[in-house]
Amino acid sequence: MSTDHIPNQNDELVMVPVPRHLLMRVYAFIAENSHPGVDHERSGEPPSNDERLPRVSGFDWTVDDFLNLRRDNRPSSGRIVKVLDVLSAAPDSEFSTTRLAEAAGLTKGELSGGFSGFSRVCKNLRPGVALDWPIQWNYGPSSTGGQSGETYYWLPAALGERWKESGS
Repeated sequence: MSTDHIPNQNDELVMVPVPRHLLMRVYAFIAENSHPGVDHERSGEPPSNDERLPRVSGFDWTVDDFLNLRRDNRPSSGRIVKVLDVLSAAPDSEFSTTRLAEAAGLTKGELSGGFSGFSRVCKNLRPGVALDWPIQWNYGPSSTGGQSGETYYWLPAALGERWKESGS
């Protein structure tokens, strides 16, 4: 552990309610911006996620973007490839987290890890822009017992066709 970090008021933990469907994105954001010993405001070093990059809607993914994802060798990309294979086979159909993990041959932990890393992948696929996810989601009642709700994922038909074309 670094001893160079000088504690300050920014180290105080605060409780912030976060919608469950955004929790993994919040975790990814914190992981990307947590660098022990580096106070970005004091060092002048920009945070790792550059907010100045233009955002590109998830609906604007091209065949080339999907090809770049297929070529990416990170484990999270491999998991998202499996997810997109499942979702593109049933475009516009919602899959609960449980059902999607099973259909993709992943544990829920692997699926969660894939989604967590996917936000970072989206920032690197197309130079100069930050891509939003092509996968759509919402939160709804659980399809299994023991939990009150879960996230549901789907891929719009047009994006499903581009995904399939990228695999041809």
